[in-house]
Amino acid sequence: MIKLYAHRGSPEKEPENTIVSFKRAIREKAEWIEFDVRKGKKKHLYVVHDDNLQRIAGHDISLKKANFTEVRKVKLGSKNERVPLLEEVLLLAKDTDIMLNIELKEKHLEREIIDMIEHYEISSQIIISSFFHLPLLVLADYRPKLKTALLIDEPPADLKAWLIETKVNYLHPNIKHLTDETVKIARSLRKKINTFTVNSKKDLKKALQYKVHGIFTNRVPYMRKVLKEMGGED
Repeated sequence: MIKLYAHRGSPEKEPENTIVSFKRAIREKAEWIEFDVRKGKKKHLYVVHDDNLQRIAGHDISLKKANFTEVRKVKLGSKNERVPLLEEVLLLAKDTDIMLNIELKEKHLEREIIDMIEHYEISSQIIISSFFHLPLLVLADYRPKLKTALLIDEPPADLKAWLIETKVNYLHPNIKHLTDETVKIARSLRKKINTFTVNSKKDLKKALQYKVHGIFTNRVPYMRKVLKEMGGED
């Protein structure tokens, strides 16, 4: 049965990458919640996609320049959500069945994130993913048992070498570049495939054609409905 990864929570209904968005994704019975992590001006690990809050909040606030109070006072959406801290999301997931896919939006965050994950004893519920090569190499050495994933937009010429070197468990390709060759390489190395971002029936059909392990989607209820109609889910 294909797994549904709630991409930034439930962003069509709630502000992306917020606690209320993640809670809705849990109610929508997503198996996984995907979210992004960046580091602020000091030590704070924020759950946010962009390094500036302009797009999501309409405020030109840089995470690298603003202090904690300035970032946290910004309201997101009609329910006045705040930019979450990683710690808050881990606490939300702890003692539940929800699984978390943490995307590293920057390099050199991996050790701090792992230390926090281990503090809350939630490692078994985590995948760490990144487009960056270096953090995955560090994780392969630092915590070899932790599940990791290589994100790719366009398949690199040396995809096989990257998968071998980083020792990831998963390949996360853009649905636009999910190809016979990409799938062949991943399967030859026994890597599971989760593809992003699948929001249409056309893309879902493509994902099912390649028998991927899971899909990242902004539309968990709709994808589940279509899967049932297509016989892709029990």
